Amino acid sequence: MVQYNIQENQQLRIFGPFFATMLLTIVVWVYMYIRRIHFISSMNLRPEQLIRPGELARISPPAVSNPSDNLKNLFEVPVLFYALAIYLYITKQVDTTYVVAAWIFFVFRVLHSSIHLVIILVTIFLFSPIITFLLILIPIILLCVFKQFWYLFIILSICLIYGCWFFFDYRTDSKGGRWSDRFRRLCIWKQFANYFPLKLIKNEDLDSNRNYIFGYHPHGAFALSAFGNFATDATHFSTYFPNIRPHLMLLRLQFLFPCTRDLFLNLGACCVSRNSCEYLLSGKCGQGNALVIVLGGVPEMHATRNDTMIFYIKRRKGFVRLALKYGASLVPVISFGENELYERRTCFNLIPNGIPCGRFIIGHVPLRNPVITVVGKPIHVNQIVDPTTTDIDQLHNEYIQAIEQLFETNKCQYGLEHVNLEII
Repeated sequence: MVQYNIQENQQLRIFGPFFATMLLTIVVWVYMYIRRIHFISSMNLRPEQLIRPGELARISPPAVSNPSDNLKNLFEVPVLFYALAIYLYITKQVDTTYVVAAWIFFVFRVLHSSIHLVIILVTIFLFSPIITFLLILIPIILLCVFKQFWYLFIILSICLIYGCWFFFDYRTDSKGGRWSDRFRRLCIWKQFANYFPLKLIKNEDLDSNRNYIFGYHPHGAFALSAFGNFATDATHFSTYFPNIRPHLMLLRLQFLFPCTRDLFLNLGACCVSRNSCEYLLSGKCGQGNALVIVLGGVPEMHATRNDTMIFYIKRRKGFVRLALKYGASLVPVISFGENELYERRTCFNLIPNGIPCGRFIIGHVPLRNPVITVVGKPIHVNQIVDPTTTDIDQLHNEYIQAIEQLFETNKCQYGLEHVNLEII
């Protein structure tokens, strides 16, 4: 009798991922109607306008139509999954391998649905180190739960293989990255940009026979528009600036996490160290490189406010020295709306300037506000191999004047006339 109960419990484990997939379908179904109702009410659409079949889908933006498409997907392959799970239970063939495979199927369905709903793209970008940690932790948990020690062999093998790859690939982030046009143009980046949405504006053509340093402002909470505009081609950077290769310059820390570093490298991102910048500007990898540097860094991130654009650049002169040393043109860039992607919560004034808070339970997903990134006119620089302090200060002041002018010229046009500029 005891043996029978154990076997029966063993067979029932298949219904964990079975009902989890059904719950996922219900969540997507509810989310679809929430998006549809909000769209219809915001557009003041009348029922007679939607009588024709497919009319709602035709006029809906991706944020509204994508959940509907995903719901259709959840009634395709998952139906076969339901049938197989029931078959395994009836025939008493459920074992650990089938249960693990079923949970893996469920995880991939969640990822697929999340990509359709866009939220996962933002989550991956913001919490990639945590996700990397979970990819290592989950197999270890499976090892402890199911007592299958061949999991440990797989984990160690993967770690060894990736460790060898990391050792030989360690300096790639300082040698121009790996740059993949195909990867930068994946449709998922377009969905990422449409979430806010992001828009790129140019003021002047750029000569592909020169190198450039884009000074990006403001940092905001996570510089999401810097990623969307310059690490991907979602906003058509290659169309606006043909033969210019933007390299989003990141902290070395971002390239120490497995999988995350490969994502950034294939998008053309590089380390923001001096050696990395000099490699790109020296001509070793050709001309037409644009180093996109978030100049304010962490101090600017902490100083972010919704009512004031704070640019932390008075003490930032390293990029000016590089521009003079290699004759690279300086290009001021401002993202109008970046600071508005998160609200600042002070927690009853216990936290100075507050912490960024967006949507959902822990507030990690940004608010859906449009962000317009304006690429200003380049400041062409004559090469001075060994610039003096006077040379650096003069060009630095010219850059500050250019960024102030770019802000004053565009702030009213993009609905931020109430926002002030403060340079510290």
